[in-house]
Amino acid sequence: MRNGHENKPMNIAGETREPEVRERVLETLRTFGEKTLRYSGEKAGPSILIIGGTHGNEVLGVLVADLLRESLGTGALVLKSGEVQLTLGNTRAIEADQRTASGGVDLNRIFLPSVISGKEDKGWEGRRAQKITEAIRSSDIVIDLHSTNRPSPAFVCALGDEEHSSVYKWLPRESVVLDPERIVSSGGGSIDEVADDFGKVGICYESGQATDMRNVVPVFEAIRAILIERGMVDGVLPELPTPSSEYTVMTSIPYDASRPFVFAEGKDQGFVPIAKGEIIGHQGGIPVQSPLDGIILFPKKPEHQESAGLVCYLASHKEN
Repeated sequence: MRNGHENKPMNIAGETREPEVRERVLETLRTFGEKTLRYSGEKAGPSILIIGGTHGNEVLGVLVADLLRESLGTGALVLKSGEVQLTLGNTRAIEADQRTASGGVDLNRIFLPSVISGKEDKGWEGRRAQKITEAIRSSDIVIDLHSTNRPSPAFVCALGDEEHSSVYKWLPRESVVLDPERIVSSGGGSIDEVADDFGKVGICYESGQATDMRNVVPVFEAIRAILIERGMVDGVLPELPTPSSEYTVMTSIPYDASRPFVFAEGKDQGFVPIAKGEIIGHQGGIPVQSPLDGIILFPKKPEHQESAGLVCYLASHKEN
């Protein structure tokens, strides 16, 4: 690891993606390919799986995986016990620098029993999901690193129990989003959800907007803290991040191909507050009002609305 990151190009952790970031992503892709890299300590312990690039244009997770690979491979981070697994998700989409590969499907929606068992053919992405599932099955904790396409603070999507919060408490975030009804995945099929279904601890982390690289090192350090706390590596634990707000996903605003949707001014960003009755946007010129007091979550760009089948989700503040 380049002297503990110090010699890493500054724009890797900058506010926008620079050409050097793209070069490093492609270099990482060449190093990983479709392999899952495994690092084992001398003693038994937990197994942690880190996944980056499940969506190909969300590259922060790719860079974090590469920092972990470099640190573990050079001995800058010495694994005493347990196992760390590192893999890249949709490698074809990473190469194309797109959310999904041309003609492909969303990898983070097909971790379904029918697909991972081979009963339903989802093409290359289905076979990739099957390989990643092998790594999930052999892990105790699964952290899937994402970013958003619209401006958004960093946040976590996970179950809110003690087992999950003991992991995500280290990740830099402003909020935790709970989705007990699996509204975002339309009933299941995401990596964190299938991990939970297998009895693992599944965490989906959203680092902020995909062009923002400022959280690369903080996320690396958060994962290091997770390893320290579990006795997998030596080190001094940092201070915990400030406790975050919690929201629960309640509903979504559907996409209608016959009536294009345009967000109201200032409503096209993640975590924007919205009051019940307030106009979210216009669908075919007709105003769409919020059915609840809460926030806008995962607002979709126009080019992503059709494939997602919706324009955004709505979440309410979790009552304590």
